[in-house]
Amino acid sequence: MNTALQNRPIVVPSRGGSTSRRVLAGMLMPAVTAAIAVVGIRVRVPGGLPDLQVVAFGLILVGALSGAVLARARERVPQWQVAFGALTASIALTAARIGDEAPAGQHQAARGVATLAAPFVIALSCHLLLALPDGRLGGQGRRAGAGLAYAAAAGTGLALAIAGRPFPAWAAAPAWSLAAACALPAVRLRYLTTAGRDRERMQWMSVGAVLAADTALVVAVLHVLVSWPGPVAAAAAGSAIFLPLGMMAGELRALGPHGGRGCATHM
Repeated sequence: MNTALQNRPIVVPSRGGSTSRRVLAGMLMPAVTAAIAVVGIRVRVPGGLPDLQVVAFGLILVGALSGAVLARARERVPQWQVAFGALTASIALTAARIGDEAPAGQHQAARGVATLAAPFVIALSCHLLLALPDGRLGGQGRRAGAGLAYAAAAGTGLALAIAGRPFPAWAAAPAWSLAAACALPAVRLRYLTTAGRDRERMQWMSVGAVLAADTALVVAVLHVLVSWPGPVAAAAAGSAIFLPLGMMAGELRALGPHGGRGCATHM
């Protein structure tokens, strides 16, 4: 019996619910993100607000909300990566719309900001995955991976900005997919060593990721078969809303224990 007790793993929840975190990451940063998004939506651009940008702004606002929800957790969670990711995406998209604002040929600085910020959204996503479930990287391998992601984002953004070219919208999905694929082995290792609330959070994040991928696939297949929905890129991008929803679901203690069941159902 003594041996069994000694071999039993002890899980100590990490605490991180400071007042400064709740104010900065839970209130101020989401409010600034939403304000910047509203500015971007109100920018008058020839052609109005495309469907894809409508979806993107919606995802940014939901992401900011998820950051606010995470900041209220009593344990350590990756609220900073989520909050900075939503803020950076808001800056990138708003700057891009200001850069496209009439008259053409002006607002070069805004285009440069958009080009520099867009790759950092992907780098922050990679950092988020590597730092799950408590927002800390820990080992040298994870730090190196996050550093490489930020270095690649800085190099790509600077190269495109110097060349006067925007970050291509079509490259976002492949780049995100590549970053996620590179981080998945580290996510799996973390999942195998977690327990309690941390494991429940990761399970709900997995549910959100699977639902997002399944929905995007269904949208693509329907568009090929019956030419619906029309704006297929916007509809497929909208499926990403399950990612922040999964993170928020993991913060609800009543739903937490059901994350594993949801994972098994959707995988």
